[in-house]
Amino acid sequence: MRRSVYTLGATVLAGLLTATGAVAETAPVDETPGVHSEEHDRPDLDDGEAYMGWSLRAEQTAQPRALAGRAAPAAVPAPPGVPGIDVSSWQRNVDWRGQWNQGKRFAYVKATEGVAYRNPYFGQQYNGSYDIGMFRGSYHFGRPDIDAGAKEQAAYFVANGGNWSPDGRTLPGVLDIEYNPVAGADKCYDLSPSQMVRWVRDFVTEYKRRTGREAVIYTNLDWWGQCTGNSTAFSETNPLWVARWSSSVGTLPGGWANHTFWQYTDVPLDQDQFNGTLDQLATFATFRDVPADYVFGVEISWLLGQDITTGYDDGTFRPRNKISREAMAAFLYRYAGAPAFRAPARSPFSDLPTTAPFYKEITWLLAQGITTGYDDGTFRPRNQISREAMAAFLYRFEDVSGYRPGPSDFSDVPTGYVFGKEIAWLADQGITTGYDDGTFRPRGKISREATAAFLYRLDRR
Repeated sequence: MRRSVYTLGATVLAGLLTATGAVAETAPVDETPGVHSEEHDRPDLDDGEAYMGWSLRAEQTAQPRALAGRAAPAAVPAPPGVPGIDVSSWQRNVDWRGQWNQGKRFAYVKATEGVAYRNPYFGQQYNGSYDIGMFRGSYHFGRPDIDAGAKEQAAYFVANGGNWSPDGRTLPGVLDIEYNPVAGADKCYDLSPSQMVRWVRDFVTEYKRRTGREAVIYTNLDWWGQCTGNSTAFSETNPLWVARWSSSVGTLPGGWANHTFWQYTDVPLDQDQFNGTLDQLATFATFRDVPADYVFGVEISWLLGQDITTGYDDGTFRPRNKISREAMAAFLYRYAGAPAFRAPARSPFSDLPTTAPFYKEITWLLAQGITTGYDDGTFRPRNQISREAMAAFLYRFEDVSGYRPGPSDFSDVPTGYVFGKEIAWLADQGITTGYDDGTFRPRGKISREATAAFLYRLDRR
């Protein structure tokens, strides 16, 4: 089993990003604005002072947040998952070494609020967490009550620290949408549920247009229920960060089946959980097309964690694309641990120049007896690989000898089929189960996500 590159030892990557990133249907609801106009007895916060979960604390204590280092109740036990924190200007300069030593592996930093506030400690917090080895991201406290609309606020956020970079360590930005921080004001910013849904949609749509990522939505069940009518409009697209200070995550709002992040306490400061493994968090940071709860997310995360894939330069993995023969050669070479190998000075294949991007990996595949190429002397590196060829590659990679297949498990792989033995071995090892209709579809092309699954199962058999 190969070692993950996302070990819990502190790894400091060179080249910090600038603090500012790029400058660097739902059920019918009451359409009457102001239906939640009861005044809420909370402390008034100056512009920019609101932070993730401020309203939960205000509901419980009616006291403004103390600065870091305040006396606090006993800490709440951390739930399973990857631990992290979120911070704002209230925490000022954070001891990131201390947080790392406590096991924190990600941090979200408040960047902006409205269109006039920028966190004055953003640079120390955002770059400091990155410098110590954490995954990092930023959030915007949404203000639907000001003149600047959602799109303008999203643009301001992206321009002032909220941008995303496919560097493998930067998490997508967050819209923090919760109770109005103005004392005595309407909880829902004087918007009806449908108006609020439209405001949130405008923000996340603009954020995606500018960054290519779906924004995470931070909220709590009570506010989401009151102020959006418990809308399900975002549950299939935007990851959920649920705020609930309790020992369990509880009922999720708005049709979300799973949460991605959970803020479970503010003791001694905001404590958060990523709902997955460290490798999955890395995948969430790296690939904008592999959400945290993706069907093959574990397998793709493993592939990334083993340094078998880096994905594409634009921050995608393209899981449903078919994999090419040259990419498969690269995957197998890396899966083998990238062994020392001197590629031949003269190419063994007529269509593979010695300057080809994966020349070394393909000729290694040949030297290991994993491929022979085609009878006409070609390798056809950019052709898509078939499922039967994948079975043959893995069978030869494992150097299986003496294997005798039993009756075929698949209706379309008859006895005596050219790759029948290799396909049978793949099934016997639990690497493939075929399709629900009892077929294997040997000549079908294999996707990148299925390749991740095959290699993951091969590694764990």
